Amino acid sequence: MYDRVYKNSLPDETAKLNALRAHKMLGYTLYNSSVQLSDSSASSLQVNVKLQNKGVAPFYYNWEVEFGVLNSSDTWVKSLGTKSWNLKSILPGDTDYSFSYSANHNLPAGDYRLVMRIVNPLTGGKTIRFANTRQDANLNGWLTLSGFHVSGSATTSTLLADPPVTPVTPPNSGVSAYEAEAAGNTLAGSAVITNCTTCSGGAKVGYLGNGSGTLKFNSVTVPSAGNYKLTIQYLNGEASRSAILSVNGAAGTSLSFPSSGAWTTVASQETTVHLQAGSNTLLFSQPTGYAPDIDRILVSVNPTGSGG
Repeated sequence: MYDRVYKNSLPDETAKLNALRAHKMLGYTLYNSSVQLSDSSASSLQVNVKLQNKGVAPFYYNWEVEFGVLNSSDTWVKSLGTKSWNLKSILPGDTDYSFSYSANHNLPAGDYRLVMRIVNPLTGGKTIRFANTRQDANLNGWLTLSGFHVSGSATTSTLLADPPVTPVTPPNSGVSAYEAEAAGNTLAGSAVITNCTTCSGGAKVGYLGNGSGTLKFNSVTVPSAGNYKLTIQYLNGEASRSAILSVNGAAGTSLSFPSSGAWTTVASQETTVHLQAGSNTLLFSQPTGYAPDIDRILVSVNPTGSGG
């Protein structure tokens, strides 16, 4: 806990918020980069997990990792026990650290989900969350790893039980939604995924701009070339911030984002972008100051008119 900011006088509320935001950049960010669930006998389960640390500091405790099982209705079935991994060995950077776990599950035939969490041994301690969209997707406090199927002769991995990945098209909404924290996006510089209970998907991307942090939405897909309505859902606890939006590598356009009321309050800003048929990239940056935090973007399914 960063207590110095409360023990010393700061010039104003903006300075206090900046101090707290900078402090958040000093920690660990654990990310599950790969899951492999090997075929095994009917009563056993074997999983290989790769973890990365996308933060700037190590995780300082070798707390145990627990595995659990949900059924196809996301109802808790059972715990498979815990495993002691060397979590302190997961150093910052893009290096994959491999871990494995095996257990006898003795489950009846059916479809299941395998979930994982780091057990916080402190009484009332906060849940340790991974920087994945699968965190809390099916059970609060747990990371969904994979679906698996149990038959009379084998346990096999399956994608049927996994949560959907972005982009998501909400029914009858006329838009496609792209989460800022989605694994397919590109974060650079100081940009980082942080938990956000008020955000779609439970996370957002912050620390954008200041000449460093950028967020690129990859594979924004539309059926034909034209102008499309773009809704940016953001958070901004200051009076105003701005960001530069560049589409498919073209020259950027400056967008202004008024205060959303707080860093936990989501607001929307609309603009129009010209997209090409198929896949597009949308890059948010700000070379001269900080941009707002981004929750997600919504792109209209149909063009609003033809472009040049």
